[in-house]
Amino acid sequence: MIFQSAISFVHNLLEIAKRAEILSDMTEDQIDLLDILNAYYIKARYPSDKKKLADTLTASKVNGLIKRSEEFFIWLKQKKN
Repeated sequence: MIFQSAISFVHNLLEIAKRAEILSDMTEDQIDLLDILNAYYIKARYPSDKKKLADTLTASKVNGLIKRSEEFFIWLKQKKN
C-alpha cells in the first residue's frame, strides 16, 4: 500500500481520541473510562498478567464498565452525525 508507511498502529484509546480530534469534547468521566480500559487492555496482552487482571474484576465492576462503554459508544455515534 502506498500509505502503509504513514499509518502507525495505536492501541492507546486516549491517543486515538486525540488523533480523532474528540478528546477536547470528552467529559472527565469519558476520559477516565478510556484510561481504565487502556490499563485492562495492556494487562490482558501479557499472559503472566491475565490471572492478576481476572482477580481484580468483579461482576459489578465489569457490568459498570460495560454500561459506561455503551454510553460512550452512543455518544461517539452521535458525534459522528
